[in-house]
Amino acid sequence: MSAGQGLTRGEVQRVGAGWTNAGLGCCLLGVFLLGYAFRGPGPTSPFGLMGLAAIAVGWVLFGYVIWRRTRYVRAHQSKG
Repeated sequence: MSAGQGLTRGEVQRVGAGWTNAGLGCCLLGVFLLGYAFRGPGPTSPFGLMGLAAIAVGWVLFGYVIWRRTRYVRAHQSKG
């Protein structure tokens, strides 16, 4: 963001910061579950499927944060 728009990078990054961390946590949990499933019961086991679901939820959360930040920036742009 340029200074002329009245928004700082920190302001925009604070929008949805908790959801970003939750998305990262979901993706990491999914990777660990998939790793366990591939070493043990197999990728089609409940652990493998839970891992894929956790990764999908993490990406949905990342997309949600991008959408919220876009709305925030558009709502706070200077009209000039």
